[in-house]
Amino acid sequence: MKIQNPNLKMKNNNLKLNIILTLMIFLVVFLLPKISLATTYYIDFENGSDNNDGLSPNTAWKHFPDDGNASGNARSLKHDKIRPGDTFLFKGGVVYRGNFYIDGRFSYGDPGNPIVVKGDGWGNEKAIIDGSTLITGSWQKCPSQGFCANNPNWNNIYYIDLTGNYSFSQGFFEDDEFLWYAQDPNPAEPFFYDRLEYLRRIPQNDPEIKQTRTSITDPRYFTQSDPNFWQGAYVIAWIIPNVTAIRKITGYDPSTHTIYHEDLGGDLYTDRDSYYSVLNHVSLIDTPGEFAFDEANKKLYVWPRNNNINSHQYSIRTMGDAIVASGVKNINIEGFIIQKFVMGIRVYQTGGGVPVPENVVIKNNELRKFKADDWYAIQAGAINGLIENNKVIDAYRAVGILAGGDNVIIRNNFVSRASRQGIWFMGAKNSTIENNIVEKCKGTHANGISVYSNSENITVRNNFVTDSNIPFTMENTKDINIYNNVFDANEESIYPIAGWGGMTGVINIFNNTIVGSANDALFIRDCGVTNQVFFKNNISDGALCGERSNNIFTNNSYNIGSNLYPGEKIETDLTKIFVNPSNKDFHLKANSPAINTGVNLSNYFTTDKDGISRPQGSAWDIGAYEYVEAASPDTTPPAAPRNLTII
Repeated sequence: MKIQNPNLKMKNNNLKLNIILTLMIFLVVFLLPKISLATTYYIDFENGSDNNDGLSPNTAWKHFPDDGNASGNARSLKHDKIRPGDTFLFKGGVVYRGNFYIDGRFSYGDPGNPIVVKGDGWGNEKAIIDGSTLITGSWQKCPSQGFCANNPNWNNIYYIDLTGNYSFSQGFFEDDEFLWYAQDPNPAEPFFYDRLEYLRRIPQNDPEIKQTRTSITDPRYFTQSDPNFWQGAYVIAWIIPNVTAIRKITGYDPSTHTIYHEDLGGDLYTDRDSYYSVLNHVSLIDTPGEFAFDEANKKLYVWPRNNNINSHQYSIRTMGDAIVASGVKNINIEGFIIQKFVMGIRVYQTGGGVPVPENVVIKNNELRKFKADDWYAIQAGAINGLIENNKVIDAYRAVGILAGGDNVIIRNNFVSRASRQGIWFMGAKNSTIENNIVEKCKGTHANGISVYSNSENITVRNNFVTDSNIPFTMENTKDINIYNNVFDANEESIYPIAGWGGMTGVINIFNNTIVGSANDALFIRDCGVTNQVFFKNNISDGALCGERSNNIFTNNSYNIGSNLYPGEKIETDLTKIFVNPSNKDFHLKANSPAINTGVNLSNYFTTDKDGISRPQGSAWDIGAYEYVEAASPDTTPPAAPRNLTII
């Protein structure tokens, strides 16, 4: 019989225990998620100090470390100390006057464990990043009509002397509202001051009213006798390709009724009427909320709203970008109100040696009151980018959201009053625009949603676009799927959908509601020549070439009635199709001809714009929405009470 040595057994047990403990320590130290090592840094522009440690609400910094104005401990935070999972938390409700640049070559998160720059979560409000400078000093009332360029409204106009190298187009604000350009003619909507219908028409081939790239002769308007009268004013003129240029007036000849201005930088149209307007002159201030800025003498003239200059706070946009993240990886920018900049959030590759951003999230931000010349409230060029749940409101002569890269998703955003594109893909691949609301994008060259510039494999689905120049445009794109959208041209645009050429591959246009065309048409250049178009299950103002079936057309123009394809019909009375088309409720009503009359497209998608499964009836419905029958009311009477005891 073999007798086991008890000491040896104990020794073996201790050895096993040591191995287990060593393994557990290894797991804790090396395999614990890095988020446990994350740090939260606090930023309070109002009460913080850069000499604090930034590690608690009571010891917050004043500045974000990458703000050029940061100092002390905030400035000395080294990039190699920033770890995945670190959060920079800005105090809610506080106005942060500044901007910052995040250099992704030195600090970035890990997949699933990003660095977070956050404007909500400390307090009940969002932090406000403001790119303006308050105007301080004493306002003076115009002392006489002559002092204010013989303006008959001189008694309502105030002026102040500014110090600094400002331009009239910089962006001036009364409280949190734009001051509008003094302009003639007055635009009906001053936010869209460059729309052609708001400009003065130059008739084609008129012998007296003439225009060159550097001059305008107009005896109807330029009748002032003083050759210096238009000093400091600007002209806005329409040029090829459907854009407007703003240039300074450099001279005026009263004898020929001619103003001279800087070169427009583009050719004029010669085969149609042209358009121009004059702006930024004291004589043109004729409405409360308008301004003119004398750049030479640095005087700002304002007719205040409510005629009380002292009841307002005035500011001027002095900063370009709010947040720039260059070459970043695994970063979230979320929860801010960003206002009064040229551009808001920009995530992109800034130059050679800088990597392409990856795994970037821009969400839950409100961007408002931007003043630009063809720039962007949000710009993102990334691999795996997500732009989600943002509001972009009042991008003045600017694009709402511009994105490109690979696997970019733009979803659940609200864009209102961008005077260029609302949402714009440029050079995007394998990317999606979905569930967004875009409205009131009506400046010259503005459209609702656009997909351009060698984009490829794009899906545009479940969006609602209304009251914009053209709800959807595309160009130079390969393979695009357009599903479950409402494109409402609001009876203003020629085309609810337009393709300007260069399209290749397959264009699938399925189950959209396409209404409100000014001339009942859709347009794709070279349709059927350079691409394959499939147009099915749409409720549409117009028809397209390619393979068509099961569409309802809301007009009979262009001989649609004599060229109907299988499953197609015409119904011009929208009230027979939709619940309330005049109020833009394009859900299907009971007995709509669109119910159960579509073709099955489940190889492409299986839900409608609201996420309702298709079909709800015996077959797919036509248009963006499936009809859902209201539940019948329960008419069964309640059972009689039993076993009651009355006391």
